[in-house]
Amino acid sequence: NNNSTSLNYRSNSTGLALKPKADLGNGVNINGLVGYANYLQSEQTVYPNAGNSQSMFEYEGKDWFYGVGVGAKVSSNLDLSLNYKKYEMYYDAEVLSASVRYIF
Repeated sequence: NNNSTSLNYRSNSTGLALKPKADLGNGVNINGLVGYANYLQSEQTVYPNAGNSQSMFEYEGKDWFYGVGVGAKVSSNLDLSLNYKKYEMYYDAEVLSASVRYIF
């Protein structure tokens, strides 16, 4: 913004999940995901025009995450997938990821 305020967010988590998968035929599959994560998030605000004064807040806890995905085996060596995950934390997070796996 016009006074050069800097906002920084950081999030770390570890978790354990179950990921069941169902084959729909023709190399297509769907999967679900449910897990529980331990997280630590921080929020830092720096005010350069006020002598670089700062404020810092940290949030930690344990909460659920879940998701769904679809995959396809294109050939014997190539797999494609698209997945969505939602993390319930102080600052909720959503992830949409695509992956390509090629086996040499």
